[in-house]
Amino acid sequence: MFLNVHSQYSLRYGTIEIKDLIAEARSKNVHQMVLTDINNSTGCMEFIRLCRKEGEDVKDEEGNIIKTAYHIKPIIGIEFRRENRL
Repeated sequence: MFLNVHSQYSLRYGTIEIKDLIAEARSKNVHQMVLTDINNSTGCMEFIRLCRKEGEDVKDEEGNIIKTAYHIKPIIGIEFRRENRL
């Protein structure tokens, strides 16, 4: 499980787009990930949506599977900071 993950929505602390975080989780065989952006919840719905989408097979026009489903359990948290302190 990846804990304390920051996306591009954590200003000055995260630079990775959520889709790239999910791709990295898949490449490392991680099935649970906690998105804990700093002082905001902007990426939460995108994170949940993309994790659900990753859990579906992608098929071509003929119904052949071109990308198999990979299930990632999205867990949401928020890291609150005030003046750069937790």
